[in-house]
Amino acid sequence: MKNTPIPVDDAERVAVVRSYELLDTPPELVYDEIAEILSQVCDCPIAVIGLMDETEDYYKSVAGSESDIHWAPREQNICAHTLCGTDVLNIPDLAADKRFIDNPSVTGDPNYRFYCGMPLINPEG
Repeated sequence: MKNTPIPVDDAERVAVVRSYELLDTPPELVYDEIAEILSQVCDCPIAVIGLMDETEDYYKSVAGSESDIHWAPREQNICAHTLCGTDVLNIPDLAADKRFIDNPSVTGDPNYRFYCGMPLINPEG
């Protein structure tokens, strides 16, 4: 695996994520509905609402997947790259992108090929 990028303001970002008190909480219908709408609007088979702390990406909601996976280690998570920007991160072929060529989610099950992510930006900063 290549080094996972860390945003310069990561400690502040994690503090904000923790303040929402959503990490490791059970599924909630409203988030499931949002993920389903995102899947439909973006015409993507899978949509995830994830919240990342220092060590893992916790999936608050997953639409379009029957997987029981509710989190992923940060260092193996494609979404970690999204956190370093403020715009959409679109990767048409993960297997051809040098950042993810040895990522376990790309090289093995579930064999991801396409990724598109948007960071959730705190409106207060």
